[in-house]
Amino acid sequence: MSTSHDRRKENETLTETLIRFYRERYQEPVATLAQHYPKEQRSLVIDYDDLFAFDHRIAEDYLEQPGEMREYFEEALRQYDLPADIDLANAHVRVSNLPPEHTYYPGGFSPTDQSGSYRAITGEVSKVTDEYSKIVEAAFECQRCGTFSYIPQTDRDFQEPHECDGCERQGPFRINFDQSGFIDAQQFRLATPPEIASGSGTEVDIFVEDDLSDQVTAGDRVTVTGTIHLEQQTQGREKTGKFDPYVDAGALTVDETDHTDVDCTPEERERIERLADGDQGDPLDLAAESLAPKIHGNTSIKRTLILAMVGGSKTVYGPDDHDRGEFHVLLLGDPGTAKSKLIDRVEDLGWRTVGVSG
Repeated sequence: MSTSHDRRKENETLTETLIRFYRERYQEPVATLAQHYPKEQRSLVIDYDDLFAFDHRIAEDYLEQPGEMREYFEEALRQYDLPADIDLANAHVRVSNLPPEHTYYPGGFSPTDQSGSYRAITGEVSKVTDEYSKIVEAAFECQRCGTFSYIPQTDRDFQEPHECDGCERQGPFRINFDQSGFIDAQQFRLATPPEIASGSGTEVDIFVEDDLSDQVTAGDRVTVTGTIHLEQQTQGREKTGKFDPYVDAGALTVDETDHTDVDCTPEERERIERLADGDQGDPLDLAAESLAPKIHGNTSIKRTLILAMVGGSKTVYGPDDHDRGEFHVLLLGDPGTAKSKLIDRVEDLGWRTVGVSG
């Protein structure tokens, strides 16, 4: 039976081992993180293959105990030898690039078997929420004596202090938002890609925080590596016996796809080039006429939809300032005017297009 002293010694040994891992395998990435932290970079991304090659037991433990192991990895990063003026206290360590046997499509795994495990889910983003602020440490100010109590917060119930650290009375307390700690957060839904899905496919909700938020848009193909959890469903105010999976993201990779790299024959490419040069008239007008030709008229709408499919170029002004090349199209009109049919056709033809009809 192990004692608390034995467990503390094991913890110290694991931390020292991870510090050695950083020195031997990630000395340059850690130095880069320290140089750009916190404005330009806030995470150290570790390739699972590197970790497995260094110590397969630690790598396998990370898959089954991700929360506990992440704390060790981040503690080792804090203790790593860095210049005195650099503090990585809030930096993240993100393990990515899991092997194929631990990578699934949404719906391709058993939520029961995989709950609590660190796994990779790959698919297409079908829905993205706006970013929101998430409180991670709430500062409670005692209304009697003015003492602050700082309470860490999790995704579960909101925690409040039992008594004041100063006057030892049970409040009342007021949250001081200026003294509290917040991070950016976001939620998106990951769906089985249409070429893989049978029928309507399966979706799973993904929760991202801090530097992983605001990284994806609807239609992106991504691989999310994170911890699978189960959430109990309710019907009205009553809890049910059904639990749905969701993923707390630990790492995120947007799979780049070059939609300009068309797989076609030399003859087809030559015809495309002639059409682009105006061989049969204005290319935009020609494309609009070819979009859902059974739907007559709506020329301006069809031209707009063609431009939306083609998109533009992303313009980068600085580290946190850019204009994206994609844009959305909103069609408003009376029922029976072929809006849904046009949207469905664009969704069938377009690259990374997602249509919504309501």
